[in-house]
Amino acid sequence: MAAVALNTAGQRLIRNIVFDIGWVFVRLNYLPILGHLKAHGAEVGDRDAVMERIGLADHECGRLPGRGLLERLAALARQPVSLEEMHAHWVDMFELEPAATVFIDDRADNIAAARARGWRGIVHGGYHSTLAALRDLEVACGRPDP
Repeated sequence: MAAVALNTAGQRLIRNIVFDIGWVFVRLNYLPILGHLKAHGAEVGDRDAVMERIGLADHECGRLPGRGLLERLAALARQPVSLEEMHAHWVDMFELEPAATVFIDDRADNIAAARARGWRGIVHGGYHSTLAALRDLEVACGRPDP
């Protein structure tokens, strides 16, 4: 039986912090996600055209919520792709263990959906409250207190 790292509260340690799917496209490797959609019939050859079609710029400036971005992504596929299937694909792709993952978002409904999947969730209300919530989960972050 494999050993599991626990924090002082007896919970699994947080190893993954997830926030804002738009960052996957802007900062991380978006190719596996586009490959998944292509396998379902989406035309995804031109990254910039895809980002425009899904409204990534609207998402990044706050005019399009995360769920809307995911719905637009799923709509690219010619074969039906549910949001749950896309989520499961991303969890597999990034090897996220739910009990060791915390999701940060400013929308309580998004956090509730993440918690329903077994993730921990933090409703982002501001830098200090999010930092405190991460520290409550024993995530080392930010500058040390003086």
